[in-house]
Amino acid sequence: MRRYWRLLLLVALYFLLGHVIPPPQGVTPAGWRITAVLISVIAGFILRPMPNAGVVILGLAATVVAGRVPMAKVLAGYASPTVWLMLIALLMSRAIIDTGLARRIALIFIRGFGQTSLGVAYALAFSEIMLAAGIPSVTARSGGIMVPIASSIAELYDSRPGATARRLGNFLMTSLYQTGAIACAMFITGQVSNVLAAKLAQQGAGVEVTAYSWFL
Repeated sequence: MRRYWRLLLLVALYFLLGHVIPPPQGVTPAGWRITAVLISVIAGFILRPMPNAGVVILGLAATVVAGRVPMAKVLAGYASPTVWLMLIALLMSRAIIDTGLARRIALIFIRGFGQTSLGVAYALAFSEIMLAAGIPSVTARSGGIMVPIASSIAELYDSRPGATARRLGNFLMTSLYQTGAIACAMFITGQVSNVLAAKLAQQGAGVEVTAYSWFL
């Protein structure tokens, strides 16, 4: 029942923005309705009356109906190879995480280099850099895989948030933060915005960026 109320709230939000509040000067009514659809979709991601994919589909349909945008133009973005590259990378990352392969890779590095605190930091760094080739989300890599592992290692040495944090935990977390930025930049799949940057380079400057050229 709560989901139905959330869906009704999104519909009310759209009508309030798109049909009650007048558009700003210089914005056409159709453009203002499309803005209302976009804001409602973002609110849908937060309220989650249904899975995000369903919210996106409703948003696309509303864009066609309310914004009077041709269906071919609305769906044009899905014909881009960049979109499908990201979809494939996200599916790969889900498989790597769900099967436990990502955790195994990290623990293999720790077993090989983790005799000292510096070795553990290097092991975590190598693990994240390797995972960045297939997991296009620093949140999924660091927050979902690396930080829990680093936290568990720190707790083995009785290093927890608070008075004992500087024993090992602070060092490992700082190393992970710095490594995360490097891993994001190394591969085109390091984070979602890399693919967007490559697309903008192609559209704006005619520069074709591939995964290989990005790495070089």
